[in-house]
Amino acid sequence: MKRAGFVVLLALAMLVATALPALADSPGVGNSTFVVQNIDPAAAMVSVDYYDQEGAEDQQGAPFSLAGRGNSVFNAANLPVGDGWVGSVVISADKVVSAVTCLDWQSSYGSTNDQITGGCYSGTYEPTTDLYMPYATTMPEGSIAGKLARFSQITVQNAGTGDAHIHVYYYNSRTGAMTGPVDDTIGVGRSVTYNLSTPADPMVPDLGAEWQGSVYIHSDDQPIAGVATSHWAGLVSQQWGSAYEGASAGGTTLYGPSVFRIDRRSEPAVGTWVRSSNIMVQNLGDATAAVTVEFYATGSTTPAMTITDNIPAKQMGEYNTRFGSPTNNTYPASAFEALGNAFMGSVIITSTNGQPLASVIHTFWNRPNENSASTYQAETTGSDVVFVPYAPKVMNGTAWSKWSKIAIQNLGDQTATLSFSFYDAAGAEVLAFQHNIAANSGDAYNTRFGSDSGEIPASQFAALGTNFTGSVRIGSTQPIVAVVNIIGVPVIGDTYNAFVP
Repeated sequence: MKRAGFVVLLALAMLVATALPALADSPGVGNSTFVVQNIDPAAAMVSVDYYDQEGAEDQQGAPFSLAGRGNSVFNAANLPVGDGWVGSVVISADKVVSAVTCLDWQSSYGSTNDQITGGCYSGTYEPTTDLYMPYATTMPEGSIAGKLARFSQITVQNAGTGDAHIHVYYYNSRTGAMTGPVDDTIGVGRSVTYNLSTPADPMVPDLGAEWQGSVYIHSDDQPIAGVATSHWAGLVSQQWGSAYEGASAGGTTLYGPSVFRIDRRSEPAVGTWVRSSNIMVQNLGDATAAVTVEFYATGSTTPAMTITDNIPAKQMGEYNTRFGSPTNNTYPASAFEALGNAFMGSVIITSTNGQPLASVIHTFWNRPNENSASTYQAETTGSDVVFVPYAPKVMNGTAWSKWSKIAIQNLGDQTATLSFSFYDAAGAEVLAFQHNIAANSGDAYNTRFGSDSGEIPASQFAALGTNFTGSVRIGSTQPIVAVVNIIGVPVIGDTYNAFVP
């Protein structure tokens, strides 16, 4: 049985404010939906085992058959665990499977505005003893009294067969100072969560009120997986949340298939930002990294903008398409006007002197009184086939409620011919088509609106209907990477990395 261990946070307990320090925060009451995809054409036997963080409510799942190319959606309301449960799952199968988890938090900051925030992340198929989280934060109070403007939670799961003895290191991205290690032991299958806004917890160091940086976790003896969630508490309409899975290693070239700078303030009917991205690049090495960040518009093989920077060891470079770079004043907000006001595309991040890098990319989805955020890991390598466990296209009555956008980047030096196959839950192919992407370029395929390039119309996805929650296989004649944006109403803007077998 192959094990695809990944962390699932379910029904997050509401923390009691009177029992916590002044800076303590809770992301609120939450739930998880996770989806398992069988990437093999033959049926797979799958089981899902649930591990409570406290060890009190473990549940062993009964094996079930999952059709070839099919997927199964596990909604929080139907899981064999009680309310208030927080834990992890291990998915076992006799075929290779992929998985994605989508979290949502409701009334995150106890306001009268019933905000819903969320984030998606991919399951970890081959965990190792090292785990890198390029972005985490605790920032000062925002406009909601008594609440941090931003804070992160780090969850680590033991994916091995014995107790995992871990060491957690926190690196300040502005000073390079290291805090830790903080040592902990995690039981088999279980997970632990470190809320960085609660320094009274003996397992959470006091990082200070304006800490932003990265986290490195090493296990002495067992493979580990992990996820970082971040929560923003600015204006009541900006109660954002996002999630991403940790990386097991860095690379000297990284790829980000989904990056935006869409500024429509000059249009009276819109009058605001629509979408922007923040690229966070962490130097994992022991010497300064010479870094370039190239921005490619959809369909273009020439960079619209190139950033050059030197990032000290263990520190981070930050490049925000809306607000500019807070780590390099050579690139203020005005510098990013080179991308124009309707930029949709990709980035290539390169360490030109061999220092390993890791990166996460935030996207901020702006709508009037409805904002959200999403985060994904930049990829280090491409593949000639990728799998998307969950690509919804759903209407609720006569209104759209959820749809997906698959952003693909061609890493090759020749045109890539892509072959798309969309499968329903039973593994039946309901849509197939091909499309070409130029070398070193990208495109994104929206199940509601068609492709960003305009070459694939919305009508191409009509065969999916209005209640599609299936999966996708994408083959390519050149190496590609892909991420999936889950978009919806009222406030959904989540992103996860496609699965590479």
